[in-house]
Amino acid sequence: MLTSMMISQDGITSLNISANNNELISGTGSGEVVIWNYTAVNSQPVRWKLHQGSVTSVAVSENNGLIVSSGGDGDNKVIVTKYK
Repeated sequence: MLTSMMISQDGITSLNISANNNELISGTGSGEVVIWNYTAVNSQPVRWKLHQGSVTSVAVSENNGLIVSSGGDGDNKVIVTKYK
């Protein structure tokens, strides 16, 4: 095992990795999108509360730093977020 981390107590509902392989991007049961740089020592995650319900999917663009997330908000909302 290379590393282990606690990202959310609400459960990870979706997971992806950045194109540069340095960040894990996860969706949580509480509606957060969390970015964790697991290659940096003592790095703290970046957290965005983007959805009212669970995040059902996260996708990461390969070259322009966008994260697309969808959630179980009941309104079929898709959110595009710039992270770099």
